[in-house]
Amino acid sequence: MKFIRPARGFTLIELIVTLLMAAIILSAGVPSFRNMILNNRQTAEMNNFLTTLMIARSEAVKRHVNTVTVCTTTDGINCTAAGGWEQGWMVFDDINADLIAQPAELIRVYESLVNDGLTLRGNALVTNTIIFSQTGMVNGPGGLFTGTFRMCDFRGQTSASGLIISITGRPTRAVDSNGDGIVEGGGGLAVPCP
Repeated sequence: MKFIRPARGFTLIELIVTLLMAAIILSAGVPSFRNMILNNRQTAEMNNFLTTLMIARSEAVKRHVNTVTVCTTTDGINCTAAGGWEQGWMVFDDINADLIAQPAELIRVYESLVNDGLTLRGNALVTNTIIFSQTGMVNGPGGLFTGTFRMCDFRGQTSASGLIISITGRPTRAVDSNGDGIVEGGGGLAVPCP
């Protein structure tokens, strides 16, 4: 007498239901996971820029000079007046005030932002060049100032991050103090995206 074993496995209907449930779960989780990745990339890039400003301020105080400069650059030698900070930037001690980093003046060079569509722009006071003094303060046109940087991507203003350089030259993160989902800059105004 032969015993017939029952068939083991999934029926076509069970397989379709399982695949359908997996598709529903993935469609709910993937967008939030993508936002998390974009937020982390933006935070990493903003932290990199914050570190740059802290290094420049520290070097100006340590060297006891009024010439430590942070500026936008595309070649790591010349400061550029056109374009945003996303194209790259450098820190150097501009001893001869020519906005060209001589090998002996160069402190650090940063490549362009790696994330497509990510922009880093300053307000009218920090367009393309920042010069730190020996006291750690920022020298600007007409004296000391408070400047604001904004980092944006394709998601717009609600996903933007900001950085404020105070009158003392200390860089800090911009926060959303009024709870509208948009960070405010140094003047208390919402940080705009280009």
